[in-house]
Amino acid sequence: MDSIIKIYEGEPVITLDILQGQELCFTGKGRIGIVEVSGNKVAEMRGKMLNGIIRLAEYMPPQFGYTVQAGIFTDQEKADDHTKLLTDSGFDGRIEYTEDSVQMDGDELIRSRYYRVLTGDFNSLEDAQHFAWTLPSLCQVEVIRETIRDPRGTLEFIDDSEEGSIKIDHGLSMHSTIAGSEFSLESQVDKAGHQQSPYKIKANNSVSVRIGTDGLIHAFREIPLSNYLKLILFSELGGNAPLEAYKAQSVISRSKVFSDLVKPSANTVLSSPQYRHQESEIPPIIERAVSETKGEVLFMNDSICPVGYTLNCGGHTEHLEHPCSPESDFLIKGILDGRATKASRINLKTEKQAKRWILGKPDVNCNTSQSQSKIPKLASNSFRWEAGFSRRDIEAQIERKTGESIGTLFDIVPGMRGCSGRIRLIELLGSRKNLKITGDWHIRTLVSDAPLRSSCFIIEREYGGDGIPFNYTFIGAGDGHGAGLCQAGSITLAQSGSSYREILEHYFKKSELKKLY
Repeated sequence: MDSIIKIYEGEPVITLDILQGQELCFTGKGRIGIVEVSGNKVAEMRGKMLNGIIRLAEYMPPQFGYTVQAGIFTDQEKADDHTKLLTDSGFDGRIEYTEDSVQMDGDELIRSRYYRVLTGDFNSLEDAQHFAWTLPSLCQVEVIRETIRDPRGTLEFIDDSEEGSIKIDHGLSMHSTIAGSEFSLESQVDKAGHQQSPYKIKANNSVSVRIGTDGLIHAFREIPLSNYLKLILFSELGGNAPLEAYKAQSVISRSKVFSDLVKPSANTVLSSPQYRHQESEIPPIIERAVSETKGEVLFMNDSICPVGYTLNCGGHTEHLEHPCSPESDFLIKGILDGRATKASRINLKTEKQAKRWILGKPDVNCNTSQSQSKIPKLASNSFRWEAGFSRRDIEAQIERKTGESIGTLFDIVPGMRGCSGRIRLIELLGSRKNLKITGDWHIRTLVSDAPLRSSCFIIEREYGGDGIPFNYTFIGAGDGHGAGLCQAGSITLAQSGSSYREILEHYFKKSELKKLY
């Protein structure tokens, strides 16, 4: 699927999902036009104090089908090998070829070709998720949702100021029709049940309101990509980071937007639940960082770099892309986030070295110093951490998430580790059966509703009189998947005088900075 990006005053424009709720309340002043999806104007509100509600009057839910993506590759031979690995393990596998591009102002900016290895067909998300847990040690396991039928319904627009209402099928748009008009939308809670702040829409801006696949009403707004990046930078790093760290994050975030657009099943609408800031809150240093890196993205081998970033790598980043391939095939290799002279002496794939690493406090960039205390997110306990759970709670989580009842949990045994010490495989030893769990996200989300900070951990046990553990304590390093740029480390590098180009070269060896627009 080709993604066509609009241009406004030389800047790419993206669509942002700004609000979600069962009802959207609005207030405003001036003249606010109401337009159907077809483009027909159905009403115009006028006055100094406008009030109303948009609610869902009728709703027919969508129908979905699900499959599991067991790998995604740019090379057909690797996809063939991966499919054979699936079939040799007793699973059906198939390859789907996709070709996507990003076009802007009539020019093709990026074209990507992917071979997706897929397995299984399911009618429910729960069945697909349970199946995904059973796959062998494969890379990039992801449940893929395919829409069979779109949601349908009717919105009711209630104008409290006029004591009237209209019903509109599918969706509507709201926009200021004269200078000086403005309105704001708000929802009491979002789809996760969190309180939301009003989102103010100034004159000459418009908002589209649609019925979502989740049964909620969604409000969308088009904004320049640069404004979106500023919101990301403020959300990720706050307002007190060094300029060069902001610039590195700006390039990474812009690269990720374009990279995601050329992935199979790409969504051209970006969600913004964590970016609840108004644009007026953005400090000048972030404005400068985005401006001075305008259009810059990372490339590697003539393709956009599969960038990633993590809050705190724990001292060593993880390989990025194809984690089941030989190390020579990794596109972005994990690195020691410190002095290169020590790199050859560190092997975190062994349990002995990993334990020593996790229990220690190595001299690395992301061992956050007092100088980072002004950045609350990075001053949190993310470099080294502990989390404890009872055996019974873990047993309940295992059954709920995998659909398997292993009985009494006798032990959790770490298996393979990656170059950063992150665990790729654990084995659960139960009284009824044993179970192997693979993949960073599966491992981190196995034992509780809230994910562990990272999969780089060791386990300590408290034993009962019967010799069976009744409590497990996870002692870990880092926060996040560990691949790509380490935000805590990048700030240390920037504080030490590194430029954003040097920071990017540090985390993304052999990458190339290109200006797309």
